[in-house]
Amino acid sequence: MISKNSKAWAALSYIGALVIFPLITKQDDNFVLFHAKQGIVLVFFGIGFSVIANISFEVGALPITIGVWVVSLIFSIIGIANCVRGKETKLPIIGNLANKIQL
Repeated sequence: MISKNSKAWAALSYIGALVIFPLITKQDDNFVLFHAKQGIVLVFFGIGFSVIANISFEVGALPITIGVWVVSLIFSIIGIANCVRGKETKLPIIGNLANKIQL
């Protein structure tokens, strides 16, 4: 059974830059690391697409940026819900990339 402490640390992984805390402090907790890896990919996904959209700022860049942040928010909510339930469910696309991260 996953402890409430592990669930809370894992949930931090989906709150933007706070992902760094579970990555640093919970190296021995596989549940937390599973979610932290997905959180770090999600952060880079959001930042990367926003930077690309803003560099090529055109009329269509703002809707793309907003869309990326909405998708990131939805993925974060799904990830936090999985943490609360104690599940290690991979997020679409993000989960496969996170599995490739070696810590």
